[in-house]
Amino acid sequence: MPGKPPSPEMMDKMSKKFQENVRNSPLWDEIVSKYGLKKAEELLKEFRAELR
Repeated sequence: MPGKPPSPEMMDKMSKKFQENVRNSPLWDEIVSKYGLKKAEELLKEFRAELR
């Protein structure tokens, strides 16, 4: 998308929305099954929106 890059606050908001979508997807159940809830929560924090 051309134009001004998103602010850090907007990037944080997009990351939180992405994390919420992951948490509400079948993928989340797979991650929790494989790693346990505590580790899954830690991994989810690493799911961030980024510019390409």
